[in-house]
Amino acid sequence: MKSLFDRSDRAVKRRLMQNANGEALEDGFSCTEATIKGVYGVEATGYRLTGVGSYVPFGVANWRNFDGNGNFTGVGINNVNGTFANVNYHGTYTVNRDCTVEIDEVVISTEGVVRNLSESGIIVDKGREILALQTSPDDNIVSSVLKKVR
Repeated sequence: MKSLFDRSDRAVKRRLMQNANGEALEDGFSCTEATIKGVYGVEATGYRLTGVGSYVPFGVANWRNFDGNGNFTGVGINNVNGTFANVNYHGTYTVNRDCTVEIDEVVISTEGVVRNLSESGIIVDKGREILALQTSPDDNIVSSVLKKVR
């Protein structure tokens, strides 16, 4: 199933996100990796594909610490269809001048399960919040809200 935000649709996605975040560009504000330096609380919800056409609910609560130079770490808890797992995160991110962001992460559960994920999003309120959609793997339909806490 092709996602609305497949990597091949990157130009369309950027245009949509730029328009959604146009106020930041109009007042002269542009973004860099340093824009999101700090600790963010993350809430993500959605569904994970478990079989042909079968989805189960998915939720995440975690912390992410963005270093301002394109790297981050984090810890949290995931819930997939009622099964909880503590997780550690690490990864990289790229921020574009138009305040769009690409995030690539490795999620490692305490049971040793490793999952590679990618997200695309927009930075709003001059870096105090990030709104993102998971773009890979495409077996998830997940949206995230990241709020800066320090």
